[in-house]
Amino acid sequence: MMEGQERTEQATPRRREDARKKGQVARSFELTATLSLLIGVLALQATAGPMLRTWRAFAEESIARASAFQLSIPTVQTEMTMAGLSFLGMMLPLLLVLGTASLAANMLQVGFLFSSQALAFDFSKLNPLQGIARMFSMRSFVEMVKSLLKAGAITWVIIDFFKTRTPQTLEMLQDDYDALGPAIFTLAISLLLRAAAVLLVIAIADYAWQRWQFEKSLRMTKEQVKEEYKRTEGDPMVKGRIRGKQRTLARQRMMAAVPTATVVVTNPTHLAVALRYEPATMDAPRVVAKGQRLVAARIKEIAKQHGVSVIENKPIARALYNACEVNDAIPLELYRAVAEIIAFVLKQSGRGV
Repeated sequence: MMEGQERTEQATPRRREDARKKGQVARSFELTATLSLLIGVLALQATAGPMLRTWRAFAEESIARASAFQLSIPTVQTEMTMAGLSFLGMMLPLLLVLGTASLAANMLQVGFLFSSQALAFDFSKLNPLQGIARMFSMRSFVEMVKSLLKAGAITWVIIDFFKTRTPQTLEMLQDDYDALGPAIFTLAISLLLRAAAVLLVIAIADYAWQRWQFEKSLRMTKEQVKEEYKRTEGDPMVKGRIRGKQRTLARQRMMAAVPTATVVVTNPTHLAVALRYEPATMDAPRVVAKGQRLVAARIKEIAKQHGVSVIENKPIARALYNACEVNDAIPLELYRAVAEIIAFVLKQSGRGV
């Protein structure tokens, strides 16, 4: 970046693509974690009944086997394996939901992204001076404020939640065991949902800040935009020279085709259009060269050198010049007029009637 220039320009598509390849995207881990928590709590609420029944069935089977239980290493290993498989089967649906929720939260923010460059080891992170600078950066300050906000929000949610439910909580402690478990579970789910809702507000604000920071980091100076345009589109001066060379080559090919023309129609000084017509191979006459002023004069000069007839016809010359490009067939509305000119030329040369 040139000294003294400010990054005031929006990032170009190429810069965004390069940043994405490096894994640099606008992403809030707070939003991912909060959405995962919220969906996880809802999933736990929906699957708690089947999970409890599965575990209760396993417990009943274990108690039934206890009468014939013989303490030995193989028996203990078998029981532990069965308990682990039962617990895994019970928790698997919930784990799948949490994994899917985390993946979906990331996809919503950045889409599908895999960057090998982001996984590469960065030795600059071992620099203690840069580490100290990061500790006192704006990002660290925002992270600290965010942590304080989350702690304060959770504390407020817990206090407010139990402030209105103190009598209900005290009554629960007097219930029998069968009623106490479901009541505590319902209370815990309600508390978690309220906390997740408050954290979601903080997470959305964090995502907005992360996106603003990301866009700010991608900004470019005017000089950077010009340099990138040159790399992407090519240097305008070089492109101009290439176009000039292409025009020169095209003009040379056009001039080389003038000797093959049947007739050159002029207006007489400003325009010249060279037409070629071979009745055996062509359905209609074609323009093999055209030009104005100096180019027109050169076309007429070459035509005369090679014995090609030059006919003055102002309206036809202008109509052909405006309607046709080189190698185009003449338009239908000019067939009659051009046919008369070609017939006249062929008669003059002794090739026609």
